[in-house]
Amino acid sequence: MFLKSLMQGEKFAFYSIAKYLVSIDGEYSAEEQNLMNGFLQEMELNESQISYIKPEDAIEMLTFSSPSTRRKIYIELIGVTLCDEYLHDDERKYLDRIANDFLIDEDTRNKLFDLVTQLLNLYKTMHTLVDV
Repeated sequence: MFLKSLMQGEKFAFYSIAKYLVSIDGEYSAEEQNLMNGFLQEMELNESQISYIKPEDAIEMLTFSSPSTRRKIYIELIGVTLCDEYLHDDERKYLDRIANDFLIDEDTRNKLFDLVTQLLNLYKTMHTLVDV
């Protein structure tokens, strides 16, 4: 949704964090793979173009991005954790850590989480109605 607007280094950093986040629960589902492929398409990249950045370094890099960019990335990361319809405790802890590093206060974090949840539920309902 917001990834096309990121600068190249921010895209690489986001992808590193997202890739780590989808594997944090020890599983890499088909939904998560599809989501990661969708991110690459949205960012107009293929995986071979992405410079590897350690997730911890990627988070630190993104702390220098604008508050708006950090919130956009956080929204996308919430979607990553919910794409398999289950929020693992380790995923939640990692999201909380990122929010703290990104200086996203708890009230904003909760609002963003609720909005992403509502959006995903709306998509699910629409897919059901069109029999996808």
